[in-house]
Amino acid sequence: MAAQGEEDVGPRTRRALRDRINETSLLNRCVDDIKRLLLPKTADFSSDRDVVTLQSDSGHQVASGVNYDGPDDYGDTLW
Repeated sequence: MAAQGEEDVGPRTRRALRDRINETSLLNRCVDDIKRLLLPKTADFSSDRDVVTLQSDSGHQVASGVNYDGPDDYGDTLW
């Protein structure tokens, strides 16, 4: 990087590092290593899915996408 001149060394270095990380799939390998280190060996990743819930005033988890205010304003339909 330095051999190409002193002008814009920072941006050129950042782009070169970004390209190299993408070429080598470094982040994917990091994720796999972290999962292997932190999760049990019997963990099943095929069922990974995001579950979004809301916390009610009483501290309970309730399903998202439902109008809990009542049917007066919007009806009891899923969003």
